[in-house]
Amino acid sequence: PTWDAAYFHANNLETGAARAFDAAWSSQTNTLMVVYAGQNATNHSYIMRQGTSAATTGTLPATTNGQWCVLDADPFTGDFVYVSLDKALDVNMHRWDGVSWTLLPLLETNSPTSYSTVDFAFRRLNPGL
Repeated sequence: PTWDAAYFHANNLETGAARAFDAAWSSQTNTLMVVYAGQNATNHSYIMRQGTSAATTGTLPATTNGQWCVLDADPFTGDFVYVSLDKALDVNMHRWDGVSWTLLPLLETNSPTSYSTVDFAFRRLNPGL
């Protein structure tokens, strides 16, 4: 796949979403990740490129058309975390560990769709304490 706007246009991004895609870069792993909700798609999709390697694509487990999404890279591990509001108005969180996406426990059900911005932060745990 290519990284230009034509790729996303050809795949019809979800038009009812306030934020149908997001991108993040991990300085830990030199990886660029783009996650997006395709129109009427069963699952959200991703495109990933690490360093100079070829881009790879795939889908995330248990995702449906969404209202919004946020992707960020964990500055401590290089993993990616993706939070999205799905068609059922559930707030889902996924974590990319460098190999695959894992669906984490559901954060909320029947969420309102009026959020204009959503964000989250990472906390570094000190295993020595």
